Amino acid sequence: MRTYYIAWWNVENLFDEENAVALGRRTDKVFRSIKDDIAGWTPQLRDRKIDQLASVIAMMNTGQGPDLLGVCEVENRFVVDRLVERINAMLAVTRSYAVVHADTGDARGIDVAFIYDDTLLEVPEPLKDSVFFHVVMRRHATREIVQVNFQTTTAAARTWAVFGNHWPSRSGGQFESAGYRAIAGETLGFFHQR
Repeated sequence: MRTYYIAWWNVENLFDEENAVALGRRTDKVFRSIKDDIAGWTPQLRDRKIDQLASVIAMMNTGQGPDLLGVCEVENRFVVDRLVERINAMLAVTRSYAVVHADTGDARGIDVAFIYDDTLLEVPEPLKDSVFFHVVMRRHATREIVQVNFQTTTAAARTWAVFGNHWPSRSGGQFESAGYRAIAGETLGFFHQR
């Protein structure tokens, strides 16, 4: 039986550069929501943050990197791909990392992604049968829960249902946000039990 090294990390607002709208990597709606957060956010600052994250990720699993890494608070596929490039450049071993990026409907463009070694895990086609978005509702939707059904590449292939959760923040206060967090937990529990 094989052991897999799995990790999860909230990379805390890994935003693309301030000019990403002009590059076609951010919508005007998301820009209006985060413009104060990304004022002065240059490609150099973004890439420095990516390098810092990648240096820690590359040290995981005794310098071999994780087999499966879930990340939340990424803005788009571009920043996730940059992160994978930097991880690969820092690893002492060769990895074949692939990405499942869940472009959610979050107003701030905050997404979930999975970085995985595709020699060990695969996401069977068609993706619509392997990647699911579970909407968390309480009057209005909050961050979605993303489910990916990975399959091991071993002879006795096994399916893993992996859930990427980025629950509502407590920014409005612990008690004010408690209901949203409880609903997120109930939603996760329901789909986990299924």
